[in-house]
Amino acid sequence: MIINSKHENNWIDIDPGSHSELIDKFAEPFIDAFFKTIRAKGASVSIEKLLASNPDIDTSDPAAINLKRRLVSIHENGGRFMGYRLLKKRFLDDDIGVYSYLVKYEKNFFRFGFTFYNNGSSIRLFKFLFDDNIDTELERSTRLHTE
Repeated sequence: MIINSKHENNWIDIDPGSHSELIDKFAEPFIDAFFKTIRAKGASVSIEKLLASNPDIDTSDPAAINLKRRLVSIHENGGRFMGYRLLKKRFLDDDIGVYSYLVKYEKNFFRFGFTFYNNGSSIRLFKFLFDDNIDTELERSTRLHTE
């Protein structure tokens, strides 16, 4: 199993136990606070705070409104929020950090992705996404391929 491997584009695969201190110091508490807010106050408050953390994100933009609506729908229809765990994190030097989480609800599970950007003076959330394709990817990865 390869834990720390460098790819041709300078991406580094990081085992969840490893650190990239510069981005991790900001990102990990930020992500934990997001999930704690989901548990305590619900998805609507949590996504509002998440998006408002970056002044460059227009929370009244149709894409942001749709993202909020979809997350609230997952939260309302998925049953009780059961928890989360880090699946993978990747870094491009000290500039970009991408965190992928398994998020469990009573009725379903999802992958949540957080991308952080270090512009040299601050680290900010650059992108947030979620999907339910993780089960399809897991199925595909466990199939025996014969040629």
